[in-house]
Amino acid sequence: MMRGFSLLELLIALTVSSIAVLLAQPVIATGMLNLQRSTTINGLIRSLHFARRTAAENGRDTTVCSSPDGRRCGAAEDWDAGWIVHDGPTGSTAPAPPPGSILYRSRGQAGLSIRSNRTRFVFRPFRGRSTNGTLIVCDRRGSSAARAIVINNIGRPRLADTASDGDPLACPPG
Repeated sequence: MMRGFSLLELLIALTVSSIAVLLAQPVIATGMLNLQRSTTINGLIRSLHFARRTAAENGRDTTVCSSPDGRRCGAAEDWDAGWIVHDGPTGSTAPAPPPGSILYRSRGQAGLSIRSNRTRFVFRPFRGRSTNGTLIVCDRRGSSAARAIVINNIGRPRLADTASDGDPLACPPG
């Protein structure tokens, strides 16, 4: 004798499943935001380490800069669109790296804001002094979930979740 489910049993199972999905949704959304933020931060740190190592190995300056299109350095401290790593001119008046000098390109991720107090970070091979500064990665959660990548004078990045004075990191509105 075959026995199936009654309509009442199916409705109860569907209701319990729906409640479980509704309860899990905020946790899943937070996890996705954390994953997106971590992926971007890891990409930035990997680019900074790559530039630092390349400068030391090749014996010439290597630059990481914001890039609105993946072909030239940006003039603003807005890194949302992405960044490039390149050999070549490092001055702020050199918007386009020479042909063939771009070593790495990365696009920004939708929904994230990346701001810096620099338009570029220059890694020098011999003088031991690189551009120091901070990159702040924010998502729609604002300052409470923001993370900063702080690059010191010798080009070593570290991660922080507050400003140097202990205050929350500043994220753009919206």
